[in-house]
Amino acid sequence: MSNAAKILTKREIAKVKSAESYRVWVSEFRPKLEQSTAANFLGGNRNPFPLNKSFTVPPTISEEIKENVLREAEQNTLLKLSRKYGISVKRIEAIRTLSRLKLDMISKVPTI
Repeated sequence: MSNAAKILTKREIAKVKSAESYRVWVSEFRPKLEQSTAANFLGGNRNPFPLNKSFTVPPTISEEIKENVLREAEQNTLLKLSRKYGISVKRIEAIRTLSRLKLDMISKVPTI
């Protein structure tokens, strides 16, 4: 058998092994991820950076709250919205900015 044939065989074996490990991952972990409602990091804890103990993950903001913030953004200041929803001013501003970017991107999508 030539060296090229050996390399090809090793590659095929690697593909089969990776496909098997993917099947195992899908069967074991995917159901857990689909049922989760909170951040679910691979290490199983609440911190994606285990060596950085001071890092905390900010809670996700529901779509309902985002929609309310956007609806009320015209009548209220960022500070009022921040106090009302208990969200930092920076996150309120990010919600507004990202929603504008999203609308801008949607308007630029060509129709078929």
